Amino acid sequence: MLSLAGEGQFGKVYSAIHRQTGELFALKQLDAQKFSTKKFLRETRILLSLDHENIIRCQGLEHSKKHRFLVTEYCDSGTLRDFIDSSISLNIEQKLKIIVDILSGLSSVHLKGIIHRDLKPENILLTVSPNGWVAKISDFGVAKIESEDKGNDTNSLGDTGSPAYMAPEQFYGKYSYSSDIYGMGIVLYELLTGKRPFSGSPKEIMIGHLNYLPDIPSDLPPLLQDTLKMALAKLPSHRFRTAKEMKAQILRCLLALETVTTEKNPFFDGYVKDVSSNFDSDTIDILDDYFTLFVVNESCFYFAYQNTFLIKEYQIIDNKLIIKSSKTYQIDGTIFDLKPFNNGCFIITKDINNVRCYSINLFSNEITFIYSFCADNFLSAIAPNGNWLTLAINDKLDKTFQLIKLDDLTCLMPEIEDFFPKEIIILDQGHGLVSFEQKEINKNYSFWKFFTRKGDWYNNYCLDLPLENIKVNQKNKNYFLAREKFTDYVVLINLKPFQVKRIPLKLSPEFILSFDNYFICANSLGKVLCLDLKGNLVSSFDLEKKIIKLNNLNNQMLVASVLVNDKCHIISLKNVIPFSKN
Repeated sequence: MLSLAGEGQFGKVYSAIHRQTGELFALKQLDAQKFSTKKFLRETRILLSLDHENIIRCQGLEHSKKHRFLVTEYCDSGTLRDFIDSSISLNIEQKLKIIVDILSGLSSVHLKGIIHRDLKPENILLTVSPNGWVAKISDFGVAKIESEDKGNDTNSLGDTGSPAYMAPEQFYGKYSYSSDIYGMGIVLYELLTGKRPFSGSPKEIMIGHLNYLPDIPSDLPPLLQDTLKMALAKLPSHRFRTAKEMKAQILRCLLALETVTTEKNPFFDGYVKDVSSNFDSDTIDILDDYFTLFVVNESCFYFAYQNTFLIKEYQIIDNKLIIKSSKTYQIDGTIFDLKPFNNGCFIITKDINNVRCYSINLFSNEITFIYSFCADNFLSAIAPNGNWLTLAINDKLDKTFQLIKLDDLTCLMPEIEDFFPKEIIILDQGHGLVSFEQKEINKNYSFWKFFTRKGDWYNNYCLDLPLENIKVNQKNKNYFLAREKFTDYVVLINLKPFQVKRIPLKLSPEFILSFDNYFICANSLGKVLCLDLKGNLVSSFDLEKKIIKLNNLNNQMLVASVLVNDKCHIISLKNVIPFSKN
């Protein structure tokens, strides 16, 4: 069990991971006093009888000495309520596709002779997919099986669902398949307008459902207006006869839409709103050369271009960044990458397929040759203390992945053959993460696998999205931010509980980095955004300069190399997050 994912009227829902497979599940713990064993077993039996991609799948039951759990598939994007309440609205096409999903699942439910009776946004779960989201019907706690309830007294208002989404006949204790159609009409209305047709006290809501026609917005397409009127008809006989019939009508609405969606923002009706903020900027240094590589650690800046390697030692005095000393080296080979660690920097050169690795330590300032290998392509990442290195090599037909102890170049784990990840992310001194694809399964999936510095593997995750430029929040390592390929979206991922949230930005982020309890996104044109760990945009500003590289300096300030009049300027950026003490 990982963590609490949600809490409802009858119990709690936890996220859990299968120890052997790494697959995520939801554990629904139902309060025995609020939800009887009979109801518990009834909901389990209903779920086990249903098999449809738009209905939450039941995997079985689990028991402990104190609790009982309903085990279901896990949905990573919350409920439809979360989307309705979000400040960023889905576009109308995505809204209707979600309704199509729900109606597909509802049609399958009805064909099994089951009436849900409690369709509402809170009971619609969503999971992310490359084409948007997949909606799934959940919570069959008050559902009825028609064949079993014939002849029973239905003139009872107990367990009838939520008043805001109840059909008029349900207030008299009556229900039918058509009651679910009415509930879907309310869900559609709220998804399109952001509010329910009737609100107020429970009595006022009941009077609205029984006596008043809903106010259908005139700015909706005529076909959608007709759809809402029919779904929300007071008499069951005047509604759509089946969920399948309503789905066909929604599909006609989709075909009739004249919406324009941008290639980079296909799912949302806009972007996160700018939150303009002030920031302080100081020019620290001006370099004669255009250094394409620039990284930092706790005491030095490291620059590289071609075979030139430059170190600048800095100091922060009274919140001002001061350069103390500077030293330039000429390296044997073209510098390909720099990997900083606490007390130094790892230097990687590459000429054709010959790769050489060097290290420089702050205390000696001497460059030491460490390691060499041949590779057409490779990935590497170094631990913060500089004690171990992860290395993935792709040399024509041979692919390997290994962990290397740097003081004696011994392998910390058996070399893994035929494995070359897309990215390697170091989490801390003892842990890391690899992200990889399995094209034979699905090219759009991103697989994550965690490892320790001792070479042990733990926790697997599969994300149904193509992700790149993955960054972990160094202050709260349960949070990650990545870019979704082919879009302007960033994707916020929380491991506990596991949640995936798309965020549409007005820029295509070329730089993503962790900063305190925030993430910084920026593009090379100088636009900088700051997101909190809930995905909210909390500040934004424009440097109006071309950014070459952007770094986090000890969570105190940002340091960037920018291009000004064909010169490389090093600038500090302070007060980039709200309520910053800097």
